Amino acid sequence: MEYNEEKLIKEIKKVQIIGITVLSSNLETTINLIKTIKEKIPKLKIIIGGPHCSLFPKKTLEVTKADICVQGDGETIINDIIKAINGKLKFSDIPGIYYKKNKKILNGKPLKLITNLDKISFPERNLVKDNIYGKEYNPHIKKGEFTTIITSRGCPFNCKFCSRNYIGMKRYRTRSVKNIIDELKILQKQGYKIIAFEDDNFLADKKQAIQLFKEIINEKIQMKFIATAVRVDSVDNKLFNLMKKAGVTHLQFGLESGNQEILDF
Repeated sequence: MEYNEEKLIKEIKKVQIIGITVLSSNLETTINLIKTIKEKIPKLKIIIGGPHCSLFPKKTLEVTKADICVQGDGETIINDIIKAINGKLKFSDIPGIYYKKNKKILNGKPLKLITNLDKISFPERNLVKDNIYGKEYNPHIKKGEFTTIITSRGCPFNCKFCSRNYIGMKRYRTRSVKNIIDELKILQKQGYKIIAFEDDNFLADKKQAIQLFKEIINEKIQMKFIATAVRVDSVDNKLFNLMKKAGVTHLQFGLESGNQEILDF
C-alpha cells in the first residue's frame, strides 16, 4: 500500500521512537521508508523487527540503516530498549538485539524467547479500529469487523524448503485454550465478526485444535474464522467438521510446489 509522505512526516514528528515490521517481501520498501524518515528527522530512533530480522538480524540492520534490530520475540524486551534509549540501561545487556555504536554493529546478550505466551498482553486493537483490514478475504468487510489472532509461534516440523521453523527460532510454543478463548470473547464484545488465525502452522497440535473449537462452540462464540497456514496432511474429516460447526469458513494450504521433482527433492 502506498503511503502519503507528507502525512507520514507530520505524524512521526509527534513521536520519539518508530517501530517497523520487516518481511522479506517488503525489505526494499522498508529501506526506502527509513531513508525518508532519516532525511527528515535524523535523530528519530527506528527499531525494526519481524520475520526478516529474525532470519538475518545483523544484515537487516546494516541494509535498512535503522538503529536497533530485534531478533525473535519483541514484546518484553521493547521495555528494555526504551530504557536503553533513555540512558537507563546498556544496550549490550539486552538479549536478542543488534544495535549501532560508533558506526559499528554490535549485539546484545544471547536471544531469549518468551516461554509462556499466555503472559503476553492482548493487542490494543482500539488503536486500529478505524482501519479496514481483511479485504483479501471478503471485499464487503467493514471497519472494525475483521482482525487477526495468533495462537502459537513456530512450527514443530523442520522442512528444508520452509522458513517457518527458523523464523520461530526452532521452537514451537502454544497459548493455552483458555487464553485464546478469553481473547475471542473480548473480540466478540468489541464487535469483531471475522477472525483470521495467522499461526505459522495452525493445526500442528490437533488435540489443542479440537479442544479450542469445542470451547468456541460451548462458549457460543458467534464469529467466522479463517486459518491462513495449514499443512495438507492435516486434513481430517472429524476435525474439519468440528471446525465448520465452530464457524471456520476458509483454510489456506501450503502446496509448496506443483512440480513432483521439487517435492521429492
